[in-house]
Amino acid sequence: MVRQLEVLKDLDSILEKEEPTKAPLPEKSQCLYVEPLPSGERKNCKNCALWVTSARCLIHDPTLHIPKDWICGYWVGGKPQDTDLKLDIKQYISPSLTGLGPAPDGTACDNCRWYEPTSETQGKCHGLQEKGKPPTVDARACCSRWDQTKR
Repeated sequence: MVRQLEVLKDLDSILEKEEPTKAPLPEKSQCLYVEPLPSGERKNCKNCALWVTSARCLIHDPTLHIPKDWICGYWVGGKPQDTDLKLDIKQYISPSLTGLGPAPDGTACDNCRWYEPTSETQGKCHGLQEKGKPPTVDARACCSRWDQTKR
């Protein structure tokens, strides 16, 4: 038992001396960075080509009511569908997998916790890197690292 305590103390002192390693931040190209919409709108279901105006989505279970101010990671820019398309989908994608949830203000860099504005239309993203530095991003662009600003 005494030997075990000595080993644990040695291990504890070794761990205290080591600096924790940090994973490098991903680059823009690794995070599905999407340029701003021509309209300047933030991204949400109401400007996704997979959303149906009857408040459902082509890739989620058709029994789910999905409001126009929600968003998921499968967002595809485009005009929403006016009617359901008859797709032969055997299994719909789970909302927990797509990250489906409310985004009342839409998603864009300018309302992300990682964003630091440098002008009206651009800023630095501290959630990504390019050559080890925060990259310049468009205020109304967005990527998969988007995290709603705590207001």
